[in-house]
Amino acid sequence: MDEPIRQISKRKVLYVELDEEITSIFERVERLNYMDVYLVVPERAAIFQSVVNLSILKKKIDDLGKKLSLITKDPIGIRLAHKAEIQVFDQLEKPKKIEEEQPEEDVLEDFSVEPISAVSNEIKDDAPTRLTKKKLSIFDIVRKKKGNRSFSLGAMRQFLEKRKDAEMFKEPSKFALGAPSRKTMGTLVVASLAVLLLISYVALPGATVTVTPEFNVIEQSVNITFADASIYGTNPSIGSSHTLAYYPIDMTIENSLTYTSTGQIFTGTSASGYVTMINERDSNWELVALTRLQTEDGLIFRIQDSVTVPASGANGPGSVQTFVVADEIDAYGRAIGDRGNIGASSFFLPGLREASQKDLYARSDAAMTGGVTAVTLKVSQEDLNAAESLMKATLEDMTADELENEVGNRNLLNETNLDLLTGYGAIEMSDPSVSIPTNLLESLQDEFDVTGSIQVSGIAFDHDEFLRILEKALNDRKSPDKELIKIDSSSVSYEIVEKDESPGQLKITATIKGIEAYAINPETEGGAKLVKKIKEHIAGKQIREAEDYVQNLSEINKVTISSWPMWAPTIPTVLENIKIEVDEAWLQSFSD
Repeated sequence: MDEPIRQISKRKVLYVELDEEITSIFERVERLNYMDVYLVVPERAAIFQSVVNLSILKKKIDDLGKKLSLITKDPIGIRLAHKAEIQVFDQLEKPKKIEEEQPEEDVLEDFSVEPISAVSNEIKDDAPTRLTKKKLSIFDIVRKKKGNRSFSLGAMRQFLEKRKDAEMFKEPSKFALGAPSRKTMGTLVVASLAVLLLISYVALPGATVTVTPEFNVIEQSVNITFADASIYGTNPSIGSSHTLAYYPIDMTIENSLTYTSTGQIFTGTSASGYVTMINERDSNWELVALTRLQTEDGLIFRIQDSVTVPASGANGPGSVQTFVVADEIDAYGRAIGDRGNIGASSFFLPGLREASQKDLYARSDAAMTGGVTAVTLKVSQEDLNAAESLMKATLEDMTADELENEVGNRNLLNETNLDLLTGYGAIEMSDPSVSIPTNLLESLQDEFDVTGSIQVSGIAFDHDEFLRILEKALNDRKSPDKELIKIDSSSVSYEIVEKDESPGQLKITATIKGIEAYAINPETEGGAKLVKKIKEHIAGKQIREAEDYVQNLSEINKVTISSWPMWAPTIPTVLENIKIEVDEAWLQSFSD
C-alpha cells in the first residue's frame, strides 16, 4: 500500500513544464547549488508516462549526491513516484519569507504562489491630496494687496485700464540666443547616450535560431499502362488511372569488323643447349627421347635422346648431362623463337606428378643459343568460330545504343523529349545474321573481315509526362506536416509486369525516391505553428537551455543559436526579435 501523502515546509523547487523531458530536468537540477530539490510537476506531465522515466531521473540525481522530491496532485504520478521510491507531496505550505538571493534557475524559497491583490497594485506615494485651506479668488488677492480699503467694481475696471495702457507703451522684450555651456552640452550627451543604450537594450537584442529539420527518404511506386500511340492516340483513354502513350521504333542494325588470325606457322629456328638432369631418388630414372622440360615462364625444351639418370648415392644426387632443343610453341600457345635464348635456368618435368617433380629436375649452367623468331599467320577453324561469336555478341550489345541514337534523332527533329524504355522484355531482337568469306580455312593471312546484321524494335515515351506522374504520386505520399525538399529523378527505376495481354499495351511498375523534411516555412500552416511554438518556448531563456529545448523537438535534427549582441546571455523576450531559419548549407546539399 502507498505511503500517505504529507505536506512539507518551505524548500527550493523547480517548476516542470508539461512536455519537458528528463534530460532537460536533469541539466537544470545539475546546475543548482542546492542539495534538496523539489520538482513541482503538473498533471499529465511527460515524465509521468512511465515509472522508468522517474527511476532514471532519481538515479542520475542520486549520483549527484542530491535528494529528489516531487510535488504533484496527479494520481498516476503519485503512484509512479512511490514505485520509483521518490518522496512525493500533494501541496505547498504557506510562505514565511522570501530569500533575497535566488539561484541561477527559477528556484523559489516559498512553495506557495498567491495572486497579487488589486490593492497592492495602487500607487500611493504620488497620489494628489486635497488642500485644507480655502482657495483665494482674484478679488481676495486684490483685497489683500490694498489692505482694508474697500474694493468696488468700478475701481477694478479703472485698475485694469491703467495696466492695459502701460503695456501698450512698454518696449517689447528682446530674445537673446547664446551658446550653451560646456557643462550643459556634456549633460545632454550623457543623457542621449543613456537613452540610446536603454532603447538598444530593450529593442535591439535579437537571436537567430538556425535549424536543420528532421528528414527521411521516402519511396513511391506507381503502376503505369503504356499504349501504342498509333492505335490509341497520343492521349490514350483505356480505363487505367495512369496511362501514357508510347511510340514504337523498328530498325535494322548492321556492323562489320576485322578479325586477326591466331593460327601460326613457325618458320624460324629453335634455341638449344645442355642441361644437367638431377635425380634425388635412390633408384635410376629412365627418360625417353623428347621428354619435356619447362621453365617457370612456360618455355618448353625437349631432350633429344633417351637417357638414364643415376640414383642418389653416398656422394649425393645422381646426375647426367643431356642436349635439349626448344619447341616452336610455349605452354601458352605462343611462338618461342628467340625467346628461347635464355641464360642459366632451372627446369621441371611437367609430365611427372607434382610430388615426383621434386625428385627429378634439371638445371643449365650455360645460356641457350640459336633461337630465331619467324612466324607466318594463318586462319584456323578456331578463328572462324570466334569471329562469328564475336560478331553476334557485338550486334546484341549495339541494340540499346542504336535505339538511343534513334530516339535522340527524333527528339532533335520533332523538338520532343522522348526516352527509351529499357530493361528485360522492353527491347526485342531477331537472331543475328553473320557473313564470313568462304575458303578462309588454313589460308595464310594475318586478318579477315566479318559482317553481320540484326532486326530490333523498341519503345519510346514522353520523359516529362512520365516524371510528372511519378512526382505527383510522391507528393501524395509525403506526410501532411512535411514538405518535399528533393525529388531524385535519377533514382527512377521500373520493370515490365505485363506485356501483350492487350494489343498495343504494356504495364510497368515505376518507383521514384525523394527526401521529405518537417516544414519550417512560416508561410505554410504547419511551419507557422512550429515557428510560433519554438519562439514562445525559448523567449527569455538562457541560450543553452533554448538549444536543448529545440534540439529535443521531434521535428528538428540539429540547431545552433546566435544572439545579438554577442554577449547577450538570453533569448530576447520580444518574439519579433527571434528569427527562425533553415540552414542554407543543408538545403544546398540536396540541390547539388
